[in-house]
Order: sequence, then C-alpha cells, then structure tokens
Amino acid sequence: MRAATHLSEQTAAHVTAGDRAGLAPVALVLMAALFNAALAIVNARIMPLSGNMIILAEVLIVAASHLYILRMFNGDMLKWYFLIVAFAVFALLRIAATGNADAKYFRDIFLIVTFILLGMTSNQSRAIQMMVALQIAVLAGIALEAICLDCFTDLFAVKEFYINTRGLGEEEFTNLLSDLYVSATRPEARFLPFFDLHRLSSVFLEPVSLGNFMIVTVAFTAAFWHRLGSALRVFCVASMMLMLLACDGRLAALASVAILAISIAYRLVPRHAALLFVPTVTGLALFMTYAADLKPGVDDLTGRIAYTAELIRSVSLDDFAGLSDRLLEQSVDAGVVYLTITQSFLGLALLWGFITLSADEATREQKIYKNGILLYLALTMIVSYSFLSIKTAAPIWFVFGVLLSRANGNDTQQPVKRITART
Repeated sequence: MRAATHLSEQTAAHVTAGDRAGLAPVALVLMAALFNAALAIVNARIMPLSGNMIILAEVLIVAASHLYILRMFNGDMLKWYFLIVAFAVFALLRIAATGNADAKYFRDIFLIVTFILLGMTSNQSRAIQMMVALQIAVLAGIALEAICLDCFTDLFAVKEFYINTRGLGEEEFTNLLSDLYVSATRPEARFLPFFDLHRLSSVFLEPVSLGNFMIVTVAFTAAFWHRLGSALRVFCVASMMLMLLACDGRLAALASVAILAISIAYRLVPRHAALLFVPTVTGLALFMTYAADLKPGVDDLTGRIAYTAELIRSVSLDDFAGLSDRLLEQSVDAGVVYLTITQSFLGLALLWGFITLSADEATREQKIYKNGILLYLALTMIVSYSFLSIKTAAPIWFVFGVLLSRANGNDTQQPVKRITART
C-alpha cells in the first residue's frame, strides 16, 4: 500500500511539472496506441467493423495531432515539414513509376514525423506520464489474458477483428482452436519457459507489438532512470520483466540486452554512432547467414535472418531506386528491404541520417534514448516491419520528439559528460 501511495505521489508530481505542456499530446499518443483495442471491443460487442474504420480512426488521430502541432508551432519544426514534403514528392514519383497508389508507404514515414513533432510540443514530465499510463494499461491487459483467457477473447475477439479489418483469411490462423492472433501460439516450446502460457498480446492484440513496446520501455527507463523516483523505477523494471515473459519474444530479449549494454556504456559510444547501426547490423546478419550456413524457411529468429539475407541478394537497381514492387509482398518479414523498396535506398539513408543527426546528444537522456531506439530499429529491420505500426510508433517517436524540444519550457536535462584524454 505504501509503495502504491509513493507511486501515485511521484506520478502526481510529474503531472504538476507537466501542466505547462498540456495533456492533449499525451491523450493523442494513448489513443494512437490503444484505438485498435477499443475498436476490437466494438467489433466484438456492438457491430462488425471494416478496415475503413481503422483507417478513419488513424486519420483522425493524425489530423488532430497536426492541428495541435500547428497551434504550438515553432521554428525547430519547419525542417520536419520539409522532410514530409520531400517524401510526399517521392511518393508521387513512385506512384507514377509503379502504378501502385497505396498511401501506406507515405503513411509509414508520415507517422514517424507526426509523433516526433507532437513530442516537440511537450516535455519530459508528460512523456513519463504517458509511458506510465500506457504500461498500466498493458499490464492490465496481460493480467486479464493470463488469468481469464475466455474473458479476453470474448472482450476483444482478436481473430475476428483481424479477419474483418485486415483482410486476413481464416486459413492464415493455423491454430484452429485459438481465437488469438496468428503468432500467439507456436508449434515449438516457449523461448522463455517460466510458465506454460501462449504468447500474450495484451491491449496490443498481437505479441510482436507487445514485444516492441517492451523494448521501448527498456530504452525509456534507461534514459530517464535519473529522473524516476524509486517507486517508478521499481514499477518500470517489474513492468519490463512481465512484458518480456508475456510476449516470449526472442528479438525482445536480444534487443533489451543490447540496449542495456550501450546505455550503461553511453559515455563510450561515439557521437552519432547510430548512423552506422543499420549498415553494421545488416552486414552482421549477412555474415552470420553465410558463415553459419543459415537457411530460410523456418519461422524463427535465425530463419528470418537468413530469409532477409536471401532477399537482399535479390534486390535489383529498380528496387534500390524504390521504383519496383517486385519484392514488396515478400519484404514484410524484412523491414530493411521493405523500406528500401518503398522509400528507395537514398530515401532510407535520408530518413535515418535526418533522425540521427537531429538529436545532438547534448544530454544524457537524449543520447541514451536515441541510441537505444535506433539500435532496436536496426535489429528489428532484419526480421520485420512491425516497428511501423502506429501502436508502438506513437510512443517511440513522441518520447524522441520530447527529447528534441528546446523552446517549450522542457524540464532540466542532464548534460553528457564527455570522456577526454588526459595530457
């Protein structure tokens, strides 16, 4: 009881500190992360929904975000709108070249920039409130799913929701006895064999998104550790452990260890080293595939790495230029190939460089979070493009934007103490 009171007092303190920034950005990020769960309840309990309802909800959240951003506009935001224009122009060129007018490819980039800009209207106290609130919602979902699976499936009807709104076929759900998402059950044993449960999804409705959010929580906790009181530290660490056990994610476990390692040694990480994360991780994946003779075909971590390596070998000049859909369908399990095909190699390099260089690493929080998140993205790109989902993209980039903020009365941040050679 005392710990709960302490946690409430700390959260209340952050509310007071964050009043200047307003609650609207926090509410918008929470809606972005949770609207799929809300619509799943509507689909299960009130009326069937279609994919158009998902699109409409996302459009309304993004539109409301930009209305708020423009209300709080400052000069630091202008370059991000120029970036949006650049990718919009490329999207039109791509449509002309391929005849594929799917707005999703532009939307992937637009979401990233939208939530960075929304973060730039807020401050660290609001970022902490958002992450704590979202973790509470996620832990509540985990508890419901673990304790009463029938209650969870009756409430969300996950299988029916994805069939109705994503166009998935009944045959894609290989476990006919389960009403959960496709990847919630594996033919092999759990990766983390501490209890005998399926892979949990919580309010994200799919285990991969839960794993992705768990990794975001690791980066957030490492970056904000010195700003969190003792109760919030305990809460975040316990939350991370529960989410990792629940999602049973191989990549989540690997990425978490890597993020913690570079966070502990953040002073030793060269400035803007993240520029090399994607080429380094991709190169290591290629080397590992050929050195260990990994084979694609098995839906596990090594199988997906081998699949991506094989797909990279198939990329043509047209694919590198972003002017071909030849490998588009196959690239959903290879995020680095997907972004290359949909944005071009130069577009991916521009986006990665722009994001990396926008954060100058002048503060401890910014350096740790930036390197942690970009390392997570580089690792995830090898096996998936799930990092583009609004459920986890919203909190990731909102916190990133908060740490870019300079002109909104942001909370005091800890400067980086650089290691210098003695003479």
